[in-house]
Amino acid sequence: PAEGAAWAVWAPPGRALAAVEALAGLPFAASVQPLQEGRALNRFSTAAAQSGRAPETPYSPYAPALRPLWQAGLRGQGEVVGLGDTGLDLASCFFRDGETSWPGPVHRKVVALREVGDRVDASGHGSHVAGSLVGDAGDPGEGADPRGPEGAGAYNGMAPGARLAFTDLGPPGRERDYLISPRSMHSYYQFAYQEGARVHSDSWGGLEAAYTEEARELDAFTFERQDFLPVVAAGNEGERLGDSRSTVATPATAKSASG
Repeated sequence: PAEGAAWAVWAPPGRALAAVEALAGLPFAASVQPLQEGRALNRFSTAAAQSGRAPETPYSPYAPALRPLWQAGLRGQGEVVGLGDTGLDLASCFFRDGETSWPGPVHRKVVALREVGDRVDASGHGSHVAGSLVGDAGDPGEGADPRGPEGAGAYNGMAPGARLAFTDLGPPGRERDYLISPRSMHSYYQFAYQEGARVHSDSWGGLEAAYTEEARELDAFTFERQDFLPVVAAGNEGERLGDSRSTVATPATAKSASG
């Protein structure tokens, strides 16, 4: 099998142990472990991240002073960010391009989109995360009311000048925040890397506080490409993971992941 190849094998509960033993005996098997069901993880605010201060209420007038990085002209211009999540609403004002309806080199926000999932964002989580990163609905201007049509830009992402290389991981027919975990983190990251992304954001993870194959593959990829930084959500479950050693979930357990 090719380097980084992985398979998902289903077995009935009563035969699970026998299946694991049979798989472990294959001459090319490096590891056998439970398949993780990814869950979406994300919370974000540009004002709090840039200044340490949040607006008094979600509907406070737009205040540029709370976003000093933007005031200094640091808006992500010319950068590509990799992202995988439940899907992406290309019709959203934060991503919509009036000149073209499909991602590509000339699209204003999405340079590439890979469909592993169902081509929609049923839960909205992926669009929310993408908006938190690079969403751009224009400059609202100081004092704009976020509830008004001129105020959508008050909810722009952290790097509104950047664009996305996006992988749709949303499984068909699932409206909750579940994702199709990548079978190979190498090919998952390589897609974004070849589109120019040197930072990759993943606001999802499994329910295992362990160094899994996903974490190992992340470390291998970054070892080979040391100009690449994966940023992975450390977890949402806390003590509910049921592991007294840690509350950090895979693949954030990788040595080279920033969270």
